[in-house]
Amino acid sequence: MQEEPFKERHRRFSRYFTRKRVLSFVDLLVLQINRLVLSLSVELSTFLDIIGLPAIISKQAFSQARQNLLHTAFIELQEEFVKGYYARKDDIKLYKDRYLLLGVDGSKVQLPDREELANHFGYSKNKGSKGMVMGRLSVVYDLMNEIILGGKFTSLSIGERRHFFALYQRFKSMDLLTDFVPLYLMDRGYPSFDLCKHLDLDSAAFVIRCKASFCKETKAFVASGLTEQKLYLSPRSWYKDGRTKESKHIEGLELRIVRVLLKSGGYKYLLTNTDFSIEQLSELYQLRWGVETFYSFLKEKMQLENFSSKTTEGILQDCYASLLTANLSQILIQEAQEELDKEQAIKKNKHIYKINKNTAIGILKNRIPILLSNPQNLPQQLNLLRQRIKKNRVAIIKGRSFPRWKLRRSRRKYHFAKKSAL
Repeated sequence: MQEEPFKERHRRFSRYFTRKRVLSFVDLLVLQINRLVLSLSVELSTFLDIIGLPAIISKQAFSQARQNLLHTAFIELQEEFVKGYYARKDDIKLYKDRYLLLGVDGSKVQLPDREELANHFGYSKNKGSKGMVMGRLSVVYDLMNEIILGGKFTSLSIGERRHFFALYQRFKSMDLLTDFVPLYLMDRGYPSFDLCKHLDLDSAAFVIRCKASFCKETKAFVASGLTEQKLYLSPRSWYKDGRTKESKHIEGLELRIVRVLLKSGGYKYLLTNTDFSIEQLSELYQLRWGVETFYSFLKEKMQLENFSSKTTEGILQDCYASLLTANLSQILIQEAQEELDKEQAIKKNKHIYKINKNTAIGILKNRIPILLSNPQNLPQQLNLLRQRIKKNRVAIIKGRSFPRWKLRRSRRKYHFAKKSAL
């Protein structure tokens, strides 16, 4: 973060961050990685106390300074983190000792109600309401190692499938997955001939849920009553914005479709290029729930939608900083969990215990600036944090479940003018 080329890439103009200010380029990065969820004045005062600066900075001065910073700084830091994490090949958990299990999903994100944000990101409308300003976030999430490989945050006009293609191409350019066999799990918003063909040509495995009406071949399969079948899909055109678009591929695609019985009595249909049994495919697709759980963690525990800015650039900074913070936090949570697992193996408790992530995030709040700004005692500080995190655990009770309540999107979670000071 302190290297001049990095600063040069991620400041708006070369003249910015050249003079000595109260908050340096690195301070601005660290401050946002720490998550600004309370009143901005309180967050700034606390941060200056943590790093030992006997100075005062107004929230207006901070807001002006952050506009000279580009959100791409957080994206690059995230990519460097991920490359370093997956370089430890022997420590990476794999499904069936072979597959890197990757959940792909998108979610709408509530934004402050400002004209600039509405023009950039767009409105999501409900019946009988004027709508709410929202952006679209997509992530590729490692389900077994609980790490975000990458995220994409844009306007609502850009769909989840385009997000995935952008992230997928970025992973390829980084050579991120060359040492692994990725297995992508996706829901009904993703299947297309081009996407499946693209993954198959790259020797990437996939299990993708599709609608019964996805194409004429799936309609015929549904009508047949079979439990599984091989399908041959030919390249096809589709319509978008009133224009016909052709597939990029010439050759067709052979894949499997399976029918899986749901508890409700209905069926779900899965497309795959793997040879897993129907039972294994059903189990695999259930593991995709991990990415849904991650979104809950990101929005509820980390308060992603509790933004500290009302500008487009500030919103992008908050979002990408949150993804990086989630990964940094997960490393410490993983290490604490590994220590806890070893202790449980000896004690043989009635229940299996997992780290309480909500409490862990609270413990790490305001510790990240200390870790990043004072690396001299880093091993001791990390060990102390692990011990504190490890003491906060929850029992995993088999068969316990909670109903999923869906709320109307018109209900705003956070109000910019009513931020808490505590």
